[in-house]
Amino acid sequence: MNSDLIAFAMLTFAYSTETVNAVPGKPVPGRPFELPEPAGPEGTFAAEGDGGLGHHHDA
Repeated sequence: MNSDLIAFAMLTFAYSTETVNAVPGKPVPGRPFELPEPAGPEGTFAAEGDGGLGHHHDA
């Protein structure tokens, strides 16, 4: 399901790890690209009483 993402990350870091450790590398071949902003944590945590992290079971 995430094979395209994994391939993209491997290619990017094979050319340069500058975003991780500030060691410059080579530009990734191909046309320039711009990644979208992350969506953030919205909707990833359940509200209290809806399950998830705050869910409690009665014994």
